[in-house]
Amino acid sequence: MGIATWLLAGAGALAAARLIRTGRPPSWWIEGVVAAAAALLAGLGATALDFGGWQEPDWRAGSFAFLTAFAAIGIWRVAWGRHRG
Repeated sequence: MGIATWLLAGAGALAAARLIRTGRPPSWWIEGVVAAAAALLAGLGATALDFGGWQEPDWRAGSFAFLTAFAAIGIWRVAWGRHRG
């Protein structure tokens, strides 16, 4: 259940990031992969910090996963924009 919370937080970060037009690529799937990977890594980090766990949902782990995924999408957009031109 905790992993579902992390992935749901990553999906929320993706939805919020898609509302911001600056640097947005035409396809959403790369940002989805970045958000999911960052949310899972943040969830594992939250588990290590004892914010819930992978079997139990916790609002702190969900918040941590959301913010980390949102930041990862922003970092990826900056890197992708510099590479593009």
